Amino acid sequence: MKNTFFSEVHPISSQKSFYGKALEYADDSGIHLLSYGVNVANIDNDGNCKVNGLYSATTTKHIKSWLTCHGFEYKDSKDIIKRYCWWLWRAYFYKLFFCYVFLYSDSICVSEYKFYFLICDIYTQIFIMIFVI
Repeated sequence: MKNTFFSEVHPISSQKSFYGKALEYADDSGIHLLSYGVNVANIDNDGNCKVNGLYSATTTKHIKSWLTCHGFEYKDSKDIIKRYCWWLWRAYFYKLFFCYVFLYSDSICVSEYKFYFLICDIYTQIFIMIFVI
């Protein structure tokens, strides 16, 4: 097991410091960003980044600085959502799908689940293209 260590994230703007409000730490599962003590982003051991959403303006600054520090590219906040928060939208559509199945369907087979998961993925991509880009 790796030792867990904390280090302060430094701003990419002219601001001097985040004064301990943005910290990163590494453990066995990857590198994590804490903003005001809340885990807001992760990089797994394969180098994949997941941002858990954009919170306040200050936390968004923390996320942008952290992404830049680790070599991830983005144009603006919408681009961060598109590139690194897509899984949140996918989870939302999966939740809608399961609500539909349990409320309106008497029975459903495994092959139909696979089809509906594909539909959820397609809806996710369409939603991102229309509302996020």
